[in-house]
Amino acid sequence: MEYGDAFMEKQRKRIELIVLTTAHIYILLPVIIFCIGWCKWYIGTVMTCLIIVGAYLSISKYMQKTPEGRADWSINRRTFWKCLIAIIIISIWVILSGIGGYVWQNDDHLYRNTLFNVLIKEQWPVVRSLIINDTVHERGLVYYIGFWLPAALLGKLFGQEAGYAFQCVWAILGIVIFYSLVCCWRQKVNLWPLLVFIFFSGLDIVGTLCNGEPIMAILGVEHLERWPGIYQYSSMTTQLFWVFNQAVPVWIVCALLFLRPNPQNCILIWTSAILSSTLPFIGLFPYVVYIIIKGDKPIHQYGSVIEYIKERWKNLASFSNLVCGGAIGIISILYLVQNATGGVLQKIGKIPPQIFVVIGICLIGAIVGIIWIAVHGYFKYIKVLGVIVVVCGLLGSVLYLRREYSDDSIIMRVKLLIWFYLLEAGIYLLLLRQKKEQLVFWWICSVTLLLFPLIKIGKSIDFCMRASIPGLVLIYFWIVKKYEEGVKTVGAYVLCVVLIAGGITSFHEIARTIVYSSRSYEISAVAEEAIFIEGNFSGEANGIFWKYIAK
Repeated sequence: MEYGDAFMEKQRKRIELIVLTTAHIYILLPVIIFCIGWCKWYIGTVMTCLIIVGAYLSISKYMQKTPEGRADWSINRRTFWKCLIAIIIISIWVILSGIGGYVWQNDDHLYRNTLFNVLIKEQWPVVRSLIINDTVHERGLVYYIGFWLPAALLGKLFGQEAGYAFQCVWAILGIVIFYSLVCCWRQKVNLWPLLVFIFFSGLDIVGTLCNGEPIMAILGVEHLERWPGIYQYSSMTTQLFWVFNQAVPVWIVCALLFLRPNPQNCILIWTSAILSSTLPFIGLFPYVVYIIIKGDKPIHQYGSVIEYIKERWKNLASFSNLVCGGAIGIISILYLVQNATGGVLQKIGKIPPQIFVVIGICLIGAIVGIIWIAVHGYFKYIKVLGVIVVVCGLLGSVLYLRREYSDDSIIMRVKLLIWFYLLEAGIYLLLLRQKKEQLVFWWICSVTLLLFPLIKIGKSIDFCMRASIPGLVLIYFWIVKKYEEGVKTVGAYVLCVVLIAGGITSFHEIARTIVYSSRSYEISAVAEEAIFIEGNFSGEANGIFWKYIAK
């Protein structure tokens, strides 16, 4: 290697080290703030030390597997201006989302503003005494608050206005980190992947027009993603404009898990999302399982099953995974389980038995498929596994629908599910069929995005909308990869047309903010009592977390 190439390689590794370090700080800092601010001092101290050590080991593992670089992957005048333009685009996008309160905000901000105000004003952990039905209740703030904690801490120190400003800065920083991870993965800096991400969406405009809406709907500012009524996937812009607190952190987590899958730190990366992105965290579960069980070679090439298990355990049983990731997971779950309507155990108790039948049948099908692959040793048989799981999932879904709805409604809902799936994900998945190392990810993505709409937890369709985020981000990565390989194929041109049509959804979200911001508007919030009375944001302060862990 010549001196110039060696210098470029050293510079490239330095850039990747900075990006990876910043990404780990971003996803783990809220956890540290939570442990110090909400937990007993000795728990907070121990957790902070564990997280710092775990993050250092995780970054080291990533750097050990850094791919060989290219000579043009460096900081020069051209890449500097591209990066600067990208930051400006991201900043405009975030400001238009309503974060920070600089423009008109969508409805979901009403509750998020109040929650953020409470985090700034109240002492941590936040507990308030309320009289409900003539009885005094100690209600604790229990929600996926991770995204807000750095800005709320700054708000406590310098005032509410500074807190809102840093909330906007924190969102911009998160998306810049995500974009930087994509650039490191591609080993080049271009603006088009960022623009594709901003406007990536399903074909909501097609569903809207097929529902009988006038063609002029294309020129309006309506929220197009409500067209199915009972199902919904959110575009990247919708995620930012409505549920930024869940979306931004998990985008970074997805980039770390999908672009650089590593079983030795995947649990740490995964559990860091619990406190910020609880439902997307659940959606990531099957992907993390595959990252853990995937060997460096086919199962049949190992001397025995025991040898395979030992190697998998060796990769899984790292300090970052079991000690650091396990500790984060336990504390986060013990906190969130106290949510009156959103806690893990409460949700499991409310899931219809038919859902467990669906999951059981799918697991049986998956086990049969894995055994088939292990015996025959042909990677192509992963298709058999995918087909079995899809068929079993659809059959189980009918059982679920028969419980909830009349026979006439079942047919309608199955048809709507298939139509919804085709427009929101199916077309992309067909155009982006993966091979070899990405094939299993492709099947996981295809199956989960088909089954998630059938899982309803609580009164809304939040699970469908948020657990699907990892799968949608993965599809985005495949789109970028597709165009890295060239656009001189029919599939690439068709994909381009689909992306343009899907981009209308994001255009509507952006246009609505611009139009409504040009009129008279107010930045408002719901009453603080609503946060503590409604179970979606709070719970009784009497569980394990409040008795033994909280201050």
